[in-house]
Amino acid sequence: MRSGPRYHAAVRHAAACLRKVIVTARVLAPALLVLACLCGPARAAGEEDEPLELQVNRAIDLSVRKLLSEQAEDGSWGAWDKVHPLGRTALSLFALLHAGLPQSHAQVAKGIDYLLAGLAARRATLPGGAAAYRSTYETGIILMLLYSLGPKPRYVDEMEPLVEFLAQHFDEGQKLWAYPEGAPDLSNTQYAILGLKAASLRGVAPRKAKAVWAEALKGIVRCHKPDGGFAYQPARMSSSSMTVAGLALVKLCEEELKGFAAAGKDLKEARDAARAAEEWIARNFTVSANVDGLSRGASNLYYYLYGLERYAVFYGLKTIGGHDWYREGAEFLIRDQQDDGSWGSTEQTCFALLFLRKAALTMPAERSDLLGEARREDNPKFEKAATPPRPETPCAREWLVAGPFAGTPGQDDALLIDHISEADARGAANKKAGKKKWFAYLSDEDSVDLQKAGAGQDWTATYAFTWVVSPVEQEVLLWLDSDDGIRVFHEGQLVLDDHHHDGKSDMSVRLALPAGRSRLLLKVENIGYYCRFKARFAGPEGEELEGLATDISPR
Repeated sequence: MRSGPRYHAAVRHAAACLRKVIVTARVLAPALLVLACLCGPARAAGEEDEPLELQVNRAIDLSVRKLLSEQAEDGSWGAWDKVHPLGRTALSLFALLHAGLPQSHAQVAKGIDYLLAGLAARRATLPGGAAAYRSTYETGIILMLLYSLGPKPRYVDEMEPLVEFLAQHFDEGQKLWAYPEGAPDLSNTQYAILGLKAASLRGVAPRKAKAVWAEALKGIVRCHKPDGGFAYQPARMSSSSMTVAGLALVKLCEEELKGFAAAGKDLKEARDAARAAEEWIARNFTVSANVDGLSRGASNLYYYLYGLERYAVFYGLKTIGGHDWYREGAEFLIRDQQDDGSWGSTEQTCFALLFLRKAALTMPAERSDLLGEARREDNPKFEKAATPPRPETPCAREWLVAGPFAGTPGQDDALLIDHISEADARGAANKKAGKKKWFAYLSDEDSVDLQKAGAGQDWTATYAFTWVVSPVEQEVLLWLDSDDGIRVFHEGQLVLDDHHHDGKSDMSVRLALPAGRSRLLLKVENIGYYCRFKARFAGPEGEELEGLATDISPR
């Protein structure tokens, strides 16, 4: 028998490797196991050279744990609203199956039973057969889930009424799907097509299926824009989420329309649109924002990332515009994951998980167990943001307001145009501000509603001005919520430029305040519905700053 210090060191090293292999084997999908076995001695948790695959699976297992904790006693995951009563449950189950949980897992099985009982109850209690299914999104997701559950008649038989619902609610005028309420759009169409494709893979199709696919292709092409991208609706601007959706839909329509001569001309037009769209997404590639017109914000970010994965998988892409799309997306999601394992809402968590698992219309691969030892602190994360203001920290409610100022029609540029010589702006009641005049407005709530103030109309930008009065020279944090995008100027310098659509909270910017008065100018856009903001000043720990005030009176 060999002995000695070197021998015992080698034994200890081999034992460490074996322990690592055992843990890794429990976590990783079979395709990643070989790589994990070649990784050598275990590295310290969170080291930069730790294999990405291990970090990915740690993130997946944390999100699985979070999703399972959200399941209700009845087996559901609740409902987003009355129009989508089963959608969140179907999406959660779909994500959990693709994360590697088997159908026999107690909570998964309970969720499946709940979903099937819900479908049966609709048929039993609501007249009209297929019309009992009310939501395009929900129907598409349920069809994708049923495909993932396998070819058993128990699941395939549920597909036919869902498919007929989609066929009945196709808008033959716009050649797209709607909720079905409201105007049709490419997003609803994406999930209708994904559902129809899932059913097709199980041999279930609507009557005159080829005609449905051919007409849908025309509607998809109508959403293609001259800049190369795809838009939510024909009159809207290109966005990342809709461009990857359009690319995926063109590919699915191509597959379903093979040999259908009547669609030949439309298929050629669709392929041309897809080539231009690939160039658009390559030019605008990012994994940290959903580009929407001129906006680069977090709205629908996780929805976009799941669509990005789907596009890349359907087209067999390793890179997009020179970017390793999966590595960049996975690294972003790993760092962005919250301490509880989620990425925000249940839906956002599901989309992020599905990206990580590359789940585009594939059958799930089961894993034998979760990594029970997975800890959030073992994965990299973004640097902790500054401490938000404490609840008692007051908001600035009194402002001088000027606007609204319109942008170029159809260009989403109202926030970008300088309407009042912004660098030199000094608000004063009844004084000129570009082609408008400043007026004083005192909000009766913390959130300043610029529409209530008489400005903030759709597709415009509105200014709000105040003097900041500081008793000493100091650095402070200005915390902002806004709906929609916002620009902030301090002493004429642009210090924050966040062009987003929809509401966004807890943005912060550091301001170096002189002792005395300094100029603060906010510029808020509105692309529809609301135009409002909230502004608070706080110290590094979120504390209220003694002696700091705002003032709209002239010097």
